[in-house]
Amino acid sequence: MNKTFEEMVKDESGTIYIDRIEHNIRYLIMRGPVGLCAYLGISKDHPLAGKNYYDVDLGVHGGLTFSEIGDGKRWPKDFWWYGWDYSHAGDYPFYYDDPAYLGVIRDDYIFDEMSKKWSIKEVEQEIKEILPEFKKLMKQAEKKNEDD
Repeated sequence: MNKTFEEMVKDESGTIYIDRIEHNIRYLIMRGPVGLCAYLGISKDHPLAGKNYYDVDLGVHGGLTFSEIGDGKRWPKDFWWYGWDYSHAGDYPFYYDDPAYLGVIRDDYIFDEMSKKWSIKEVEQEIKEILPEFKKLMKQAEKKNEDD
């Protein structure tokens, strides 16, 4: 899927743009309330599942900010999800272009036109680049589980 930033602004938070499985890792790209979000899902029975996001050292944009079991509503069931977002300093938030917020943003707020408008394609590329590192963490958890 390839939507423009302006098209994504109009979508509901929770809209899933990509849902794929690669190397036994399921990944989602979703519209969050402020920016795009990326999620990596592994079997809920995997030794890496169940950890809090701050206990998993993964070099993603802004760091991991989410870990939770899939609820079958927003995140598919039977997967443990780790996620991060593209709503940090230097990232252009959806609400800058949302007519509902245009009058709410304070006049003295510094509007940075150099902020990054992330595309679905760019987020997917980042996911693909991080998959080998995540796969390595999975293997380390499997080995630790075998040793215990």
